[in-house]
Amino acid sequence: MTRTAALLSAGVLALGLAIGAPVAAEAVPSTTLVSSATTVTANGQVTLTAAGFTAGEALAFSLDSDPLPTYGQVSESADATGKYSGVAVIPTGTTLGTHTITVTGASSPSATATIDVITKPTSSVSPATSALSDYLSTGVTATFSGFAPGSTVQFSIYTPVMGDPAGPDVVVGASGVVTLHFVPKPGSNYANPGTYGLGAMTDTLNIQAAPLSFEVTANPVVSAPAPVAAPATPVNAPATFTG
Repeated sequence: MTRTAALLSAGVLALGLAIGAPVAAEAVPSTTLVSSATTVTANGQVTLTAAGFTAGEALAFSLDSDPLPTYGQVSESADATGKYSGVAVIPTGTTLGTHTITVTGASSPSATATIDVITKPTSSVSPATSALSDYLSTGVTATFSGFAPGSTVQFSIYTPVMGDPAGPDVVVGASGVVTLHFVPKPGSNYANPGTYGLGAMTDTLNIQAAPLSFEVTANPVVSAPAPVAAPATPVNAPATFTG
């Protein structure tokens, strides 16, 4: 067979294979779920980002088998590009160890992400109880132990109805310990008798220290001294007796 004939034969064979070959199925977009942090504590926050879903598709998140709301909502929807991003708080009673977060769409395949729930950094405060005058003068000192060296920690003071920053952010040293000395600003919401909480958390909000509280009592009432009776004044006059 000449070289020309061989090339012609090979071309005919290739054409036949191409005609008879099955058409490849169009790839189905895969769904994904990414957590902003893989290590968290109970009450820590993570941002969950889902992608690959149908535009407008209803989405539901779960932690293991329990619903996990994002932004406080049980059900959300993918945007026009099939993506969704929302913040979820890991529930208080979540056990230590590895857990699976799942996002389930109304029609698309579900996607998962894995997180590890770790022990909260410990916390302590001194004094645990103080009179208002002492508190306004010297404040309280809180110590938090167990943060990752190099992480940035922020502080807060709060009551059951409000909360505010309690000091500047700090970078954790090699010991994993951070300290907050808090003195209330006179006239502020935290400069009165009552019970207050102090919190410490990473600036990414995924690691939260164990909560602590301290009590401020009213200043003791000082009783006024009893009045002292004035000494009797002698009467310089002659006494008169009858009978």
